[in-house]
Amino acid sequence: MKKQIIKQLRSLSRVDNKEKTWISELSDDQLYNIYSKLRCGESLQAIAKHMKQVWKIKPSSSIHSLAQGIGKFQRRIFHLLMQSPNTSNDTNYSCFQNKLYNESTLMRMERIARDLEARINRMITEEKNTGVIYPHLNRDVQALANLRKSILKQKDWEMHNRDSIQEEQDKQMEELIKSRFDNMVNRLGDDGCERLAQMLHTFLERAEKLAIPMEYNDEGKLVPVIEKDDSH
Repeated sequence: MKKQIIKQLRSLSRVDNKEKTWISELSDDQLYNIYSKLRCGESLQAIAKHMKQVWKIKPSSSIHSLAQGIGKFQRRIFHLLMQSPNTSNDTNYSCFQNKLYNESTLMRMERIARDLEARINRMITEEKNTGVIYPHLNRDVQALANLRKSILKQKDWEMHNRDSIQEEQDKQMEELIKSRFDNMVNRLGDDGCERLAQMLHTFLERAEKLAIPMEYNDEGKLVPVIEKDDSH
């Protein structure tokens, strides 16, 4: 996934995919870093300041000038920035996770379990590919199993003992979505907002015309509603 994004970023770093820009001279990691910062809602000025002071990009240019260049690049990759976060992508997921501050006990346990499971999967793959044996792999697998049991117990407790954990998580999620939407609207400008509203209106009209009614069957699955023929 990351390689595909970088390939698109590399192509879009040029004007009309042909003319070189100073952004097109950046490394793959730098391009992806800018993309990640923009997805996280970081301001153009903050990104430009980081590039100038840390990466030493265009030291003779002002932060304002760099921010303008990043803004032009941002508009060219707008469709990539609006894609849904992919939790399988470490960088995007870290950005997403960092926005959910005040991590609850259950959230922390889930995160640790995911990290441990990913580590175990890497070790299993390496054992198959290289033949190198990890002596503590079985211990890690058992630790993951115990942690999963603890998570199930925690979820069961929360189900029967309502508290503010889920409400707080939902509130943080709502704030994150609102923040990303506000950033998107700010980038669009007045003309862009009008175009977006028109696009959404057209989409909803077509969706209403093409929508297929659905209902739950006896097995609890969503299936298309079959209209009965009353002619017989």
